[in-house]
Amino acid sequence: MQTVETLNEGLKRAYTLTIPSKAITAKVDAAAAAHPQFRDLSGTAAYFQNGQIVGYRSMDGANRLLAGFGIKTPAAFDQIAGSSDRFQISPERFDLFDLDVLFWLVEAPSRAAIEALPSWQNTRAAREGRAIWAS
Repeated sequence: MQTVETLNEGLKRAYTLTIPSKAITAKVDAAAAAHPQFRDLSGTAAYFQNGQIVGYRSMDGANRLLAGFGIKTPAAFDQIAGSSDRFQISPERFDLFDLDVLFWLVEAPSRAAIEALPSWQNTRAAREGRAIWAS
């Protein structure tokens, strides 16, 4: 087990989050081995906020999870994000997110807003059901 603690002493006493990291890694490895068809697909995690698509660097947590399955975040995302951990882009640029897998980190109202956008409806990801909707 790996224990993650805050550096703030007051909060440190208030809670300690224990993560069974080896167990999680083992589950992801087993799932990836059971689904080799995911290896070498393009994909990314995304969020929708204030009418903008939020994309993440390849080393973001959700993208690292996808990488565990062999799904590769486009290198351009790291370049677009620059020194930040994320970037925002207009829905008119859904072409950047038209990948093999799109892992949406949104709740139902945002999903409905995304699905109503013609720019989303015109993507291969939308037409072929290549989105994973997490809430």
